Amino acid sequence: MISLSEKIEAEKDNIEKTLKNLEKARDRKEKSVIELSAVAAFYIIFIMELRIF
Repeated sequence: MISLSEKIEAEKDNIEKTLKNLEKARDRKEKSVIELSAVAAFYIIFIMELRIF
């Protein structure tokens, strides 16, 4: 069974990867509708999670 600390570390890694991918998409001059939708969805979910805690 995976320990809590291992789960937390895995989530931190996933967040870091996601933020790096968002930076790459943000730095491109032209973005597709799909990229813009993904960035917006990420920020909305992130803000909603902050409000829960």
